[in-house]
Amino acid sequence: MARGLTGGGLGSGMGPFAMRALASGEEKCGDDQSEIGRFHGTVKKCEKEIGAKILSPHSFSQECEALEFHSALVMLPHMPEESPSPPPAWNPDDASPYATLFGLPPGAEDARIQILPVPWDATCSYGRGTAHGPAAIHRASVQLDLLDPVFGEVWRRGIHLHSIDAELLGWSLAARLAANRLQEGGAEHPDHTSLMGSIQRLSVERSDFVQAWTQTQLTQGRIPGILGGDHSSPLGAIRAAASTGEISVLHLDAHLDQRPAYEGFEESHASIFFNVLEQCPQMTRLLSLGIRDYSAGEWERVRRQPGRVHAIPLPQWQKQVFEGRPFTELCDEALTFLGDRVWISFDIDALSPDLCPHTGTPVPGGLSFAEATHILHALAASGRQILGFDLCEVWGPESEALNEANAEELPRLEWDANVGARILYKLCGCATASAPTGASRC
Repeated sequence: MARGLTGGGLGSGMGPFAMRALASGEEKCGDDQSEIGRFHGTVKKCEKEIGAKILSPHSFSQECEALEFHSALVMLPHMPEESPSPPPAWNPDDASPYATLFGLPPGAEDARIQILPVPWDATCSYGRGTAHGPAAIHRASVQLDLLDPVFGEVWRRGIHLHSIDAELLGWSLAARLAANRLQEGGAEHPDHTSLMGSIQRLSVERSDFVQAWTQTQLTQGRIPGILGGDHSSPLGAIRAAASTGEISVLHLDAHLDQRPAYEGFEESHASIFFNVLEQCPQMTRLLSLGIRDYSAGEWERVRRQPGRVHAIPLPQWQKQVFEGRPFTELCDEALTFLGDRVWISFDIDALSPDLCPHTGTPVPGGLSFAEATHILHALAASGRQILGFDLCEVWGPESEALNEANAEELPRLEWDANVGARILYKLCGCATASAPTGASRC
C-alpha cells in the first residue's frame, strides 16, 4: 500500500492558512500577512505598467480565473525552520502527518537539495496549466514510497521545497492575465505592443530572481532544483550554474527549444536553449535526448555547433533498438558527450504522452518511464557532478476541478503530477548520488 497523508489528501477542504498550520504544527504562520502584503505590493506595481484592465478582469469568468490561480498557488505550505510546537511523530513507512513535499519532516537547514517552485505559464503556446504544476506535484508527492530501487532512501539526504515567493507569484499572475488578453485580441489588440513588452519585462524579472536564488544555493553548497512552470522557468538557474565555471546540460525534452523567439516572446518556453547558448558561454556542452519535434531552423542551429550541441532524435534511437542494439549501450554512448559538471533540464514531454497527457505541448512517441529514469541512473553511475536540475511542463488542475472531483476522478486529475513527483524524486536521487564538488570521474 502506498504512503499518504494522515487524515486524508493534501489540501482537501483546506484553505491556505489551514494548509500552512498542518505543515508547521502551528495554528497560523506569522509571515502570512507580510507575504500577502508583498504580493499585493507587486500586483500594484504591475497595475501601473499593465493597467487595471489586466488585474481587474472585465468578466466574471476572468475574475474567477485570477482568484483561482492565486489561491491554488498560495496553498503550498510555508515551512518555518523552527516551530515552537513539538513535531509530530514521523515514520517513513507510515502515512505522514506533514503536508510537505514527499511528506518529509521539517528540516530546511539540513536539506542538501533546495527546491524553488516557479509557477509560470505566460508563454505557453498550446495547452495551459503548468503554472499549477508545482502545487500539483506537491500534492501528489505524499503518495510516494521513499525507498527508491536504485538510489535508495533519497529523503535522508534532505529535500526542502520553498514556499512560492510573493513577488514571483505577483509577476506570474500579471503575466498570465496579460497573456490571456493577448489571446483574446491577437495581433489586433489595441495594447498588443505594451502587453508584449510587459510580459517580456516580467519574464526578465522572474529569470533574474531565479538566478539570484540559485546562486545563493550554489554558494552555500546546496543542490538547487527549479520546479516549473513552463520551460522558460529555469533560464536564470542555468545562468547561475554557468557562472561557476564550465558546465554541460543534459536536456530531456520532446523539443529542441532553440527558437530565437516564439510568438514574439524572447523568453519563451520554446526558446530557452537558444537563450542559454547565447547568454552562457561557459555552457560548453548541450546534450538533448528524447527529441522528436523541431523546426528546420532549430536543426540547422544544432548542425552548426557540433562540438557544443549534440541532439539525438528519438526515432534514431528507436530504430537502433528495433534492430537489436541495447538501449543501455545507446545511453552510455550519448552521455560521453557531457563534461564533468552537469545541470539536468527535464521537460516532462520527453516522456510518452500517456505519462503526461495534459502537458502543454505533448508529442506522440516519447521515452518510457523506465528509459527516462535509466538515463538518470546511468548519469549518476558515470560519476559526474550534478550541479542542479529543473523539472518543467508538468500540468496541474485548477482548484475548482480538484474541489469538485469525486474519488474516481481524482486519480485522473493527478496522474500527470503523480508521474512528475516520481521524476522529481529520481532527479533528487541522481543529484545526490553524483560525485561531490571537486571530484573527478573515472
